[in-house]
Parts: sequence; C-alpha cells; structure tokens
Amino acid sequence: MHFVRTVRTQRQNKIRTVSDFPEKLRDLRRKLGLTQAEMAEKMGLSMSYVHQLEAKKRTPSDSVIALVGMLSDQVDAGLIDPPPAAPVPKHEPEQSASRRIRVLGWAHAGQAAAYDELPHDHQATIPTDCRDPKAFGVHLEGDSMRPQFDDGDLLVLMPSQEVYSGCFAVARFVDDGVVFRRIEFTGNQIQLVPLNERYQVTTHSREDFSWIYPVWGSWTQLWKGKA
Repeated sequence: MHFVRTVRTQRQNKIRTVSDFPEKLRDLRRKLGLTQAEMAEKMGLSMSYVHQLEAKKRTPSDSVIALVGMLSDQVDAGLIDPPPAAPVPKHEPEQSASRRIRVLGWAHAGQAAAYDELPHDHQATIPTDCRDPKAFGVHLEGDSMRPQFDDGDLLVLMPSQEVYSGCFAVARFVDDGVVFRRIEFTGNQIQLVPLNERYQVTTHSREDFSWIYPVWGSWTQLWKGKA
C-alpha cells in the first residue's frame, strides 16, 4: 500500500513538473538574458523546439526537465552570473520614440547573408515607432501575399526579434532569394504560408535560411499609376 502511494505521488509530481515547465524555462532564459535561439544553443536543442516548449506545444523529455532544473539551481546558487542590467536612459522624452530608418529595395535585401551585410548606401528613410534598434524598411515585390499585402508595399523588419508561429516575416534563403510569408512551425520544420492561393505552402529546415526577420508593420502603396 505504501509503495502504491509513493508511485502515485511521484506521478503527480511529474505531472505538476511538466505543467510548470514552460514558465520555468521562460523564467530561466530571462534570468540568463538569452534569446530563444541562444537558449537553444546553450541546451543543445533547436530554436523551434525551445519555442514550442515555452508555447506549451511540446511536452519536455525527462532529460530536458533535468537540464533546466540543473541550470536553475546553478543560477540560484550564483554559479552562473545574470547579465548586467541595462543602463537607464536619462531624461529621454516620450515623443522621441519615433525615428527614421533606412529603406532598401527587395533585391538589395536579398543580397545580404546577415543584417551586418545589408547595404548602407541607400538614402531613403521613413519614420517609425518600431523600437528595434536594427529595424529597416524594404519595398515588397510580387503578389504572393495578396490581398492583404501588395507589390510596392513597404515592410518594416525587426532583425533583433525572433519569429514565432503565426507571425509575418521576410526570409532570405541560403541559396539566394527573399520571400515574404506567414511563418508556421511544424516540429523542427518551418512552413512558409502565402496568402495568395495561387502560391503553394513550402516546408523548410532552419538551415535553409540565412536569416528570417519578423515584420513589425507595413504601409500600403495606394497610387498604382506610372510615375
């Protein structure tokens, strides 16, 4: 009888551990000051798997639960130092949120294998409230995202942020070329979903992309006439 109660208690504790795991993982990652991609690298996992664990879309294995528990204990014991707090800006007026960012053409965005390789010789800029320090604009080409987005629309991208399932993003393939799609995670695969039914949904691995930057917002070009 005592053995049965012990097994039942262990099973209940495990259920509680699994149900609490997404919050524990998220709290640990924030204490360490890591992005989901950085946390995935630290744990030897894929970024999409860490995202799904935090989003309660995957059940963690016993080994992953144990790893997170060990890292949490090390942080609590002071064996892993948290990142230094960011300095608080002095006398920053609220109206300073709006700033100007550079705007690139679709082809120019596709030339860069990383944010740091984006061309800097373009003078066109637009105002934005997007707080990503690396934000930049790009003019959309093509009709794959009609009717919500159209050729000529201006998209504001956020290189410092991570994509999540359901968000809109611009992605550059390793073998060249950029696309604008809605992102969906399916296991360790990434689906690129067009809004125009003439185009097909495609499935890729994370290694197929040089970068994937989520879209903060867009401006629609209303005038379609010739210059």
